Amino acid sequence: MNTPDKKLNDQECPVCKSKKIEICYTDIYNLTVSPDRFSVLKCTECSHAFTFPVPDLNSITHFYGEDYYSYNVNIDEFNNKTKFRIKKWLYTSDNRNLPSRVLRKIIGNQIAIFPDIKKSDEKLKILDIGCGNGAFLSFMKALNLETYGVEISSKAIEIARRNGHQVLMGTIEDALFPDDFFDIITMNNVLEHLQDPLSALKKLNRFLKPGGELIICVPNFNSLSRKAFGKVWDGLAIPWHFHHFSMKSLKKATESVNFINSEEKYIYRDIIRSSLINYSGRNKKDFNYYSLFMKGIGLHALSYIIFPLFFFKIGKKSCPFITLHSYKA
Repeated sequence: MNTPDKKLNDQECPVCKSKKIEICYTDIYNLTVSPDRFSVLKCTECSHAFTFPVPDLNSITHFYGEDYYSYNVNIDEFNNKTKFRIKKWLYTSDNRNLPSRVLRKIIGNQIAIFPDIKKSDEKLKILDIGCGNGAFLSFMKALNLETYGVEISSKAIEIARRNGHQVLMGTIEDALFPDDFFDIITMNNVLEHLQDPLSALKKLNRFLKPGGELIICVPNFNSLSRKAFGKVWDGLAIPWHFHHFSMKSLKKATESVNFINSEEKYIYRDIIRSSLINYSGRNKKDFNYYSLFMKGIGLHALSYIIFPLFFFKIGKKSCPFITLHSYKA
């Protein structure tokens, strides 16, 4: 890591406002979506990292074409996978059922974005920010929740609305929901895309009822795979991702807008293959691809060996994704 040059001395951390900033990576680019080159800066106080410079607002929608991955999830296939059938059984079965309790204990840490749904006569309202075509909301609807979403893709919104979800077109800044309206708000790989995460979190705090649950899942900047792959780690996803959270900086962000943090989860999802595939076509002079490939093979093999340990939270901080459950005071 290098000391910031004079040009970057006026940068401050978007989370804790510290000016103690280091340069992590420089010259990151993805010519398929933007001609610009970016750096990743890191705050030495709260460990938050962020993309510099922030892409121009007018160019952001260009990054999200109609083929963007979250817009094209097959909802029927998504909600009929074995793992989702198991999750539905876990959520709908009686808590006195011993197998249900045991499975909840074992795999609960890997159920990332799913809320803590309690039986109630009242129909709970859930808002999913960046809901895509509503695949996750369809699962929540099957659990008898009233489903709302916010999304920028007209194609995705059309599919979500066709499946019975109330979806607003636009961003969090455009959202005009009443205060104290939702029981649950979820953000699955969304917060890192926002220019001002604290402003967004503050607005979501208003939308939640007192005691309402906020669930955020983001890539883990402190993960083993990021440290191995460096600036070609797929979790950076620049220029789409403006922010790169650690658990420490994510908790700092939520606490700063009056959320009470409740539960941390470290989630294993395979990001090794995508790191290799998405950058295999880049100019080889930018990095040693052979070394990168060998690291990928090693990490992928290791993941099969240690994956069962993640269920028991062993080696959890090396996982490539983190989830934080918080509540409105």
